[in-house]
Amino acid sequence: SVRKMIVSLGNHDFYRIPEDKKGWHIVRDKEFLKSLREVPNLVLLDDEVYQDNDIFCFGYTQKKSYYTEDGVNFAENAEAQLEDLTKTLANLPEPPADKLKFALIHAPTHLQTPDIEFLLQSFDYILSGHMHNGIVPPVLDEFWRNQKGIISPTKKLFSGACRHTLKTYDDKLIVVGPVTTFHAHLGLLEKLNVFYPTYLTYLEISDKKTYARKPYVKHTYKNW
Repeated sequence: SVRKMIVSLGNHDFYRIPEDKKGWHIVRDKEFLKSLREVPNLVLLDDEVYQDNDIFCFGYTQKKSYYTEDGVNFAENAEAQLEDLTKTLANLPEPPADKLKFALIHAPTHLQTPDIEFLLQSFDYILSGHMHNGIVPPVLDEFWRNQKGIISPTKKLFSGACRHTLKTYDDKLIVVGPVTTFHAHLGLLEKLNVFYPTYLTYLEISDKKTYARKPYVKHTYKNW
């Protein structure tokens, strides 16, 4: 049978850089979102839930209030996310105890703060991206094994929650590396993609209790 692909939205799905390259513009392309929903076996979760016999999956869309404080400059506002996430979860069904529960939340920057961790405590795993693996090169990534990256999307140096977030049985946050590390709008920096892999994270989850909360996560380096 054909497996379903479950996707949620990130900032690049509705943020655009204008031609003058000053600031960011919010563009929620309704036709684009509609076309996604028409793709066979693709499930778009825009503050929505998908569930079947085995899994319960919540896809959360971080709002304009999270990504920008002034409507132009890029920021990541923890208080705005806490307020909106609280409202969103209140309107969704309660996660069932007998299913594996995932939350898809694009930016992980504030997901390890106590208040937000408490909100998401009923989920087994939170899957994120956004951090581009902290721009850490592949070889250094293997030896420098902590959550910090070199630089974050908000240009913060040595920011946490960039990578290697799943280490113990109690950890829930999984930050996936990027398909493309440097975007086209970065000009010559885009050429550095030849030195960075496309990341693909596999989760192999057993039904045995001793392994149920600790999947095996690995990077597959393509074109490397």
